[in-house]
Amino acid sequence: MGKKLQQVIIHGSPDLGLPQNLKDMGFIERAIENAAKAKESQPDAVILVRLIGYFAFGDDAEVLNKVLNKEILKYRGTKYSHFPIDALASNLPLLIRKGYRVAII
Repeated sequence: MGKKLQQVIIHGSPDLGLPQNLKDMGFIERAIENAAKAKESQPDAVILVRLIGYFAFGDDAEVLNKVLNKEILKYRGTKYSHFPIDALASNLPLLIRKGYRVAII
């Protein structure tokens, strides 16, 4: 189990207190920007952003599609994929077993 934990990087993130309409508040845009910044510091990791579920953007969305069979969607030209918060316990081991490092922000 120790080896698996070495492949997960968890960045602290405050309780986000999600507004009711994420799009109107620019919340999704900030999440995409934060994911891009995290990708710069951890380029070999799949970046998962915790919002109302765990979201992956760009090429990381392709990984969720390939490994977890999650649909790829688009928001203003940016590819994304997601899964519910309570699915992390089952999805994280699947990603790691396939050889992916995962960073959660």
